[in-house]
Amino acid sequence: MNSVLETIQRFLCTYGWSSNKEFLLSLFPSAKYNAMGGSVGFAAVSAFFVQYLGISPALIPCLVIILATELWTGIRASRKRKESFESNKFSRFVLKLCVWMVLFYTAHSFMNEYRGQETFVQILAFTFFEVLKVFLMSLFVVENVTSILENLAVLDGKPKDAYVEKTKELFNAFFKALKGIFTKPVGYAGGTHYHKPEDNEEQD
Repeated sequence: MNSVLETIQRFLCTYGWSSNKEFLLSLFPSAKYNAMGGSVGFAAVSAFFVQYLGISPALIPCLVIILATELWTGIRASRKRKESFESNKFSRFVLKLCVWMVLFYTAHSFMNEYRGQETFVQILAFTFFEVLKVFLMSLFVVENVTSILENLAVLDGKPKDAYVEKTKELFNAFFKALKGIFTKPVGYAGGTHYHKPEDNEEQD
């Protein structure tokens, strides 16, 4: 056994690691800061989200940032209104989060149930639940951003719906402009209307 370890150590030395411990600390640098437990915990939570909720590790930080921002702005908004942030309000926040997680889990579970199936109906079911999962995740972002905008408006001393209404106006203007691009009359270019040759012949 010792000969095996010595062989491994000599091999590692060729790459600049003087000991097996130094190699392990390079492989798991969080151990140098006594943060190995947090690293393992984050990996375990990520695995849960990927396996059971269908949320990729890249999206987990975004999810945490959105939830933390909503909670933080909610606490600040409560203080602005001179309301105490009671445990009841935090419980409501956790309950809403649990509802979202259940929705994600349900859509992801049904999607996995029909994954790799061959019949048309099963493929259609898989596509439906895949789209439903993306829809729910997008809805989660929109609803939580809406809540954040409400809190920010309160913090700035404005009506609760001020930033939400402003955002709606911007989106309406954007979609109106987009609609105008695709609904221009045929033959319309740069504000000039071009007549077809047949129109001139009829006038003659």
